[in-house]
Amino acid sequence: MFKQHDDNRQLLEQCLDKLHAVEDLRARNTLWKFYTNCRRIWIEMDNEFVVCRRHNRLTLKYTELEVKFRECVGEFDQWITMAALIY
Repeated sequence: MFKQHDDNRQLLEQCLDKLHAVEDLRARNTLWKFYTNCRRIWIEMDNEFVVCRRHNRLTLKYTELEVKFRECVGEFDQWITMAALIY
């Protein structure tokens, strides 16, 4: 449970590193919106993880948020690729 949560945090940090690696400011501004969306979902997951620790198991809400987070990170990666091609 804790390793899974830590892996998700690592994904978010990797997204931020990729964002910082983008040199074009126009692309970075656009990608920042996608990163912010990933960050918002991560914050919800982190808050729900408190409940998971209390119950000593992953809750349904956390699992649903994790699916949304993974989709968001996948979308962010796609836009990183698009930004590299466009700019």
